[in-house]
Amino acid sequence: MAEFVCPSCGTRTAIFPGPGARAFAEKLRVPFLGSVPLDPAVSIAGDAGQPAVMAAPDSAQAQAFREIAGKLAAQVSVASLVG
Repeated sequence: MAEFVCPSCGTRTAIFPGPGARAFAEKLRVPFLGSVPLDPAVSIAGDAGQPAVMAAPDSAQAQAFREIAGKLAAQVSVASLVG
Protein backbone atom coordinates (compact mmCIF):
# COMPACT_ATOMS: atom_id res chain seq x y z
CA MET A 1 0.00 0.00 0.00
CA ALA A 2 2.28 2.71 -1.27
CA GLU A 3 -0.15 5.04 -2.99
CA PHE A 4 -3.61 6.54 -2.69
CA VAL A 5 -5.91 6.73 -5.69
CA CYS A 6 -8.40 9.58 -5.44
CA PRO A 7 -11.89 8.14 -5.87
CA SER A 8 -13.11 11.38 -7.46
CA CYS A 9 -10.48 12.04 -10.11
CA GLY A 10 -8.27 8.93 -10.20
CA THR A 11 -5.08 10.85 -9.38
CA ARG A 12 -2.42 8.62 -7.82
CA THR A 13 -0.52 10.05 -4.85
CA ALA A 14 2.56 8.36 -3.37
CA ILE A 15 2.11 8.13 0.41
CA PHE A 16 5.47 6.77 1.50
CA PRO A 17 8.73 8.35 0.28
CA GLY A 18 11.70 6.34 -0.83
CA PRO A 19 12.31 3.42 -3.16
CA GLY A 20 9.59 1.21 -1.64
CA ALA A 21 8.93 -2.49 -1.55
CA ARG A 22 9.89 -3.16 -5.17
CA ALA A 23 13.44 -1.91 -4.60
CA PHE A 24 13.65 -3.79 -1.31
CA ALA A 25 12.56 -7.01 -3.02
CA GLU A 26 15.18 -6.48 -5.73
CA LYS A 27 17.84 -5.89 -3.09
CA LEU A 28 16.90 -9.16 -1.38
CA ARG A 29 16.61 -10.92 -4.74
CA VAL A 30 13.06 -12.05 -4.07
CA PRO A 31 10.05 -11.55 -6.33
CA PHE A 32 8.01 -8.40 -5.89
CA LEU A 33 4.43 -9.64 -5.74
CA GLY A 34 2.67 -6.29 -6.10
CA SER A 35 1.02 -3.49 -4.19
CA VAL A 36 -2.51 -2.57 -3.20
CA PRO A 37 -3.74 1.02 -3.52
CA LEU A 38 -4.69 2.56 -0.17
CA ASP A 39 -8.43 2.65 0.34
CA PRO A 40 -10.36 2.93 3.60
CA ALA A 41 -12.80 0.34 2.22
CA VAL A 42 -10.14 -2.37 2.64
CA SER A 43 -9.82 -1.80 6.38
CA ILE A 44 -13.59 -1.34 6.78
CA ALA A 45 -14.22 -4.68 5.09
CA GLY A 46 -11.50 -6.34 7.19
CA ASP A 47 -12.95 -4.91 10.40
CA ALA A 48 -16.31 -6.38 9.37
CA GLY A 49 -14.67 -9.77 8.83
CA GLN A 50 -15.14 -9.72 5.08
CA PRO A 51 -12.22 -9.90 2.64
CA ALA A 52 -11.95 -6.78 0.49
CA VAL A 53 -12.09 -9.01 -2.59
CA MET A 54 -15.57 -10.14 -1.58
CA ALA A 55 -16.77 -6.74 -0.34
CA ALA A 56 -15.89 -4.95 -3.59
CA PRO A 57 -14.89 -7.59 -6.18
CA ASP A 58 -14.61 -5.09 -9.05
CA SER A 59 -12.39 -2.60 -7.19
CA ALA A 60 -8.77 -1.84 -8.01
CA GLN A 61 -7.85 -3.20 -4.58
CA ALA A 62 -9.59 -6.53 -5.26
CA GLN A 63 -7.81 -6.81 -8.60
CA ALA A 64 -4.46 -6.11 -6.92
CA PHE A 65 -5.13 -8.74 -4.25
CA ARG A 66 -6.04 -11.31 -6.93
CA GLU A 67 -2.87 -10.54 -8.90
CA ILE A 68 -0.72 -10.84 -5.77
CA ALA A 69 -2.42 -14.12 -4.82
CA GLY A 70 -1.76 -15.48 -8.31
CA LYS A 71 1.91 -14.52 -8.16
CA LEU A 72 2.23 -16.02 -4.68
CA ALA A 73 0.60 -19.27 -5.84
CA ALA A 74 3.06 -19.43 -8.75
CA GLN A 75 6.01 -18.93 -6.41
CA VAL A 76 4.73 -21.66 -4.05
CA SER A 77 4.28 -23.99 -7.02
CA VAL A 78 7.85 -23.38 -8.20
CA ALA A 79 9.20 -23.83 -4.67
CA SER A 80 7.38 -27.15 -4.28
CA LEU A 81 9.01 -28.45 -7.47
CA VAL A 82 12.47 -27.37 -6.33
CA GLY A 83 12.17 -28.45 -2.70
